[in-house]
Amino acid sequence: MARYHNKEFTKKVGAKVKKEREHAKLEIEDISEMTGFHRNVIISIENGTNTDISHIAEIALALKIHPKELLNVDVVIKPRFKLSAVRHEKSRITTRILELCGGGFFNTWRASKEVQIELAERFPNLKISTKNISVILSRLNNNGKLEVSKRSNSRYNYYKKTKKS
Repeated sequence: MARYHNKEFTKKVGAKVKKEREHAKLEIEDISEMTGFHRNVIISIENGTNTDISHIAEIALALKIHPKELLNVDVVIKPRFKLSAVRHEKSRITTRILELCGGGFFNTWRASKEVQIELAERFPNLKISTKNISVILSRLNNNGKLEVSKRSNSRYNYYKKTKKS
Protein backbone atom coordinates (compact mmCIF):
# COMPACT_ATOMS: atom_id res chain seq x y z
CA MET A 1 0.00 0.00 0.00
CA ALA A 2 1.40 3.38 -0.97
CA ARG A 3 1.93 5.88 1.82
CA TYR A 4 -0.32 8.88 1.82
CA HIS A 5 1.53 12.16 1.53
CA ASN A 6 -0.25 15.49 1.69
CA LYS A 7 2.39 17.50 -0.18
CA GLU A 8 0.72 20.86 0.39
CA PHE A 9 0.64 20.35 4.16
CA THR A 10 4.18 18.99 4.49
CA LYS A 11 5.57 21.82 2.35
CA LYS A 12 3.90 24.34 4.66
CA VAL A 13 5.24 22.57 7.74
CA GLY A 14 8.69 22.36 6.16
CA ALA A 15 8.65 26.09 5.38
CA LYS A 16 7.67 26.78 8.99
CA VAL A 17 10.53 24.57 10.27
CA LYS A 18 12.98 26.47 8.08
CA LYS A 19 11.58 29.86 9.15
CA GLU A 20 11.81 28.94 12.85
CA ARG A 21 15.32 27.53 12.41
CA GLU A 22 16.47 30.70 10.67
CA HIS A 23 14.71 32.85 13.29
CA ALA A 24 16.70 31.01 15.96
CA LYS A 25 19.83 31.74 13.89
CA LEU A 26 20.65 28.04 13.61
CA GLU A 27 22.16 26.15 10.69
CA ILE A 28 20.92 22.79 9.48
CA GLU A 29 24.06 21.24 10.98
CA ASP A 30 23.16 22.76 14.38
CA ILE A 31 19.74 21.10 14.33
CA SER A 32 21.36 17.90 13.11
CA GLU A 33 23.71 17.89 16.09
CA MET A 34 20.95 18.78 18.55
CA THR A 35 18.59 16.04 17.31
CA GLY A 36 21.03 13.36 16.21
CA PHE A 37 19.40 13.29 12.76
CA HIS A 38 21.44 13.34 9.59
CA ARG A 39 21.39 16.74 7.90
CA ASN A 40 19.53 15.18 4.95
CA VAL A 41 16.60 14.44 7.29
CA ILE A 42 16.34 18.11 8.24
CA ILE A 43 16.68 19.14 4.59
CA SER A 44 13.92 16.72 3.54
CA ILE A 45 11.62 18.08 6.26
CA GLU A 46 12.29 21.66 5.21
CA ASN A 47 11.63 20.69 1.56
CA GLY A 48 8.34 19.05 2.60
CA THR A 49 9.27 15.51 1.57
CA ASN A 50 9.75 13.98 5.03
CA THR A 51 6.46 13.41 6.87
CA ASP A 52 7.76 11.71 10.01
CA ILE A 53 6.05 13.45 12.93
CA SER A 54 8.65 12.23 15.42
CA HIS A 55 11.38 14.02 13.45
CA ILE A 56 9.33 17.21 13.36
CA ALA A 57 8.69 16.96 17.10
CA GLU A 58 12.39 16.54 17.88
CA ILE A 59 13.28 19.51 15.70
CA ALA A 60 10.69 21.62 17.52
CA LEU A 61 12.23 20.65 20.85
CA ALA A 62 15.68 21.58 19.52
CA LEU A 63 14.21 24.95 18.52
CA LYS A 64 12.73 25.24 22.04
CA ILE A 65 9.17 25.47 20.80
CA HIS A 66 6.18 23.20 21.19
CA PRO A 67 5.74 20.80 18.22
CA LYS A 68 2.23 22.15 17.64
CA GLU A 69 3.81 25.46 16.64
CA LEU A 70 5.41 23.79 13.62
CA LEU A 71 2.19 22.04 12.68
CA ASN A 72 0.04 25.14 13.04
CA VAL A 73 -0.28 25.95 9.32
CA ASP A 74 -3.25 26.97 7.22
CA VAL A 75 -5.05 23.95 5.81
CA VAL A 76 -8.44 23.21 4.37
CA ILE A 77 -10.25 21.19 7.02
CA LYS A 78 -11.80 18.26 5.20
CA PRO A 79 -11.18 14.54 5.06
CA ARG A 80 -9.22 13.07 2.18
CA PHE A 81 -12.25 11.01 1.16
CA LYS A 82 -15.93 11.38 1.86
CA LEU A 83 -17.43 8.87 4.29
CA SER A 84 -19.40 6.33 2.27
CA ALA A 85 -23.12 5.99 2.88
CA VAL A 86 -22.60 2.34 3.88
CA ARG A 87 -19.91 3.20 6.46
CA HIS A 88 -21.96 6.12 7.76
CA GLU A 89 -24.99 3.89 8.23
CA LYS A 90 -22.90 1.24 10.02
CA SER A 91 -21.64 3.91 12.43
CA ARG A 92 -25.23 4.92 13.12
CA ILE A 93 -26.15 1.27 13.72
CA THR A 94 -23.32 0.92 16.25
CA THR A 95 -24.55 4.03 18.05
CA ARG A 96 -28.10 2.68 18.12
CA ILE A 97 -26.95 -0.68 19.46
CA LEU A 98 -24.99 1.15 22.17
CA GLU A 99 -28.21 2.99 23.04
CA LEU A 100 -29.87 -0.41 23.45
CA CYS A 101 -27.04 -1.37 25.82
CA GLY A 102 -27.63 1.72 27.90
CA GLY A 103 -31.39 1.23 27.87
CA GLY A 104 -31.34 -2.21 29.44
CA PHE A 105 -32.11 -4.22 26.29
CA PHE A 106 -28.98 -6.31 26.80
CA ASN A 107 -29.65 -7.03 30.47
CA THR A 108 -30.74 -10.45 29.19
CA TRP A 109 -29.10 -12.59 26.52
CA ARG A 110 -30.00 -11.49 22.98
CA ALA A 111 -29.40 -13.01 19.55
CA SER A 112 -28.64 -10.91 16.47
CA LYS A 113 -32.15 -11.51 15.15
CA GLU A 114 -33.67 -10.07 18.34
CA VAL A 115 -31.48 -6.99 17.97
CA GLN A 116 -32.55 -6.64 14.34
CA ILE A 117 -36.25 -6.83 15.32
CA GLU A 118 -35.79 -4.27 18.12
CA LEU A 119 -33.96 -1.86 15.82
CA ALA A 120 -36.64 -2.27 13.11
CA GLU A 121 -39.36 -1.43 15.66
CA ARG A 122 -37.53 1.67 16.88
CA PHE A 123 -36.30 2.79 13.46
CA PRO A 124 -38.80 1.62 10.80
CA ASN A 125 -36.72 2.89 7.84
CA LEU A 126 -33.63 1.04 8.98
CA LYS A 127 -32.60 -1.89 6.82
CA ILE A 128 -29.78 -4.02 8.20
CA SER A 129 -28.98 -7.69 7.99
CA THR A 130 -28.40 -9.90 11.01
CA LYS A 131 -24.94 -10.59 9.57
CA ASN A 132 -24.00 -6.90 9.88
CA ILE A 133 -25.51 -6.77 13.36
CA SER A 134 -23.47 -9.83 14.33
CA VAL A 135 -20.28 -8.10 13.21
CA ILE A 136 -21.09 -5.05 15.35
CA LEU A 137 -22.05 -7.21 18.35
CA SER A 138 -18.81 -9.16 17.98
CA ARG A 139 -16.82 -5.90 17.92
CA LEU A 140 -18.65 -4.71 21.05
CA ASN A 141 -17.74 -8.02 22.66
CA ASN A 142 -14.08 -7.51 21.72
CA ASN A 143 -14.24 -4.01 23.22
CA GLY A 144 -15.62 -5.38 26.51
CA LYS A 145 -19.11 -3.84 26.21
CA LEU A 146 -20.94 -7.14 25.66
CA GLU A 147 -20.23 -10.69 26.65
CA VAL A 148 -20.97 -13.57 24.31
CA SER A 149 -22.31 -17.06 24.90
CA LYS A 150 -23.41 -20.02 22.84
CA ARG A 151 -26.44 -21.91 24.02
CA SER A 152 -26.37 -25.67 23.77
CA ASN A 153 -27.76 -27.03 20.50
CA SER A 154 -27.62 -23.55 18.94
CA ARG A 155 -25.32 -22.24 16.26
CA TYR A 156 -26.04 -18.62 17.19
CA ASN A 157 -24.17 -16.35 19.56
CA TYR A 158 -26.06 -14.58 22.30
CA TYR A 159 -24.95 -11.27 23.75
CA LYS A 160 -25.47 -9.66 27.11
CA LYS A 161 -24.22 -6.44 28.66
CA THR A 162 -21.06 -6.98 30.69
CA LYS A 163 -21.20 -6.27 34.39
CA LYS A 164 -18.56 -3.52 34.06
CA SER A 165 -20.43 -1.66 31.27
